[in-house]
Amino acid sequence: MAIYIAITDDDLRSILHAWDVPPLQAALGIPEGSINTNVALEFKDGSRAFLRLTMVRDEAALNYEAALLEALAGSGVEAARLRRTRSGAVSVPWGGGFVSLFDWIDGVEVARKALESARLRSLGGALARMHGALDGITTPRPNAYDTHVVAGWLEELRREDHPGLEGLADFLLEAQETARGCLVRHGSSLPAGPIHADLFMDNVKWPTPDAPVLFDFEMACHSPRVLDVAITLDAWCFDGEFQQPLARAFVEGYESVRPLTAEEWDALHGAALCGAIRFTTSRIRDFHLSMLPPDRLAKKDYRTWLARVNALRSMGKDRFREWLAPRG
Repeated sequence: MAIYIAITDDDLRSILHAWDVPPLQAALGIPEGSINTNVALEFKDGSRAFLRLTMVRDEAALNYEAALLEALAGSGVEAARLRRTRSGAVSVPWGGGFVSLFDWIDGVEVARKALESARLRSLGGALARMHGALDGITTPRPNAYDTHVVAGWLEELRREDHPGLEGLADFLLEAQETARGCLVRHGSSLPAGPIHADLFMDNVKWPTPDAPVLFDFEMACHSPRVLDVAITLDAWCFDGEFQQPLARAFVEGYESVRPLTAEEWDALHGAALCGAIRFTTSRIRDFHLSMLPPDRLAKKDYRTWLARVNALRSMGKDRFREWLAPRG
């Protein structure tokens, strides 16, 4: 979603020949995110679309994403709409990567300070409905950012000399080993299926306060669903500290559609901690150590996610569960 590769208007017109779209009027690069080059498109008839160039996803990953989005399109769950090419392809090769085109999503990306419990309750219900709508997709798409991958990143950081990061890799590796045990202990007893895996605030638009539209499914994978609940809770319900009313409303909304199992409740703290470690680490790699200038990459501070790691470790599993949803 950063501007990693400059795409000229002539490039765009050539690329867009693959789709049945009106003539291009204007294009604007979006300097946010960490992996892709994204462009907002406006056509001469006034319609809009969203173009994504990925250099790190292969055709299998793009086909998996397309299958999820098309399943959601007929389910009543509001999500991004992929535009297939004239020939029915989900993407076209360009510049050593693949370009995909999506309908433009109207709505706002809500500010953290504007969050309230009702909105989080709606988000929880939408995530649970998404999980249910994707039950029929059994493709074993692995998590490209699982704990083993993150541990490898941390080992690399430990071997390299980065001022200001001394000792951080060791700390995160130790925390991850503890957190991962909660997931490993339950193993296959944790309900699994396609998950979004990256449902951050900038991956949801709100046409109305009770109707979230989910997008950016490129990290989607087949994984325990409690990980999706945990990552979303981490992303939306922390502002210097975890916000109990928001977190409880989110889980209540989720459970109003799909109650968590006893095993999921037991694994939720570990999943939240694994998620916080994963995004701390990726932000160090993708933002803190990036050499891209600000006009091409809107940097995000890894320390906001490190604060989540510290808060979760301080709280511990039992206190976290009681804090989140006291159960008799």
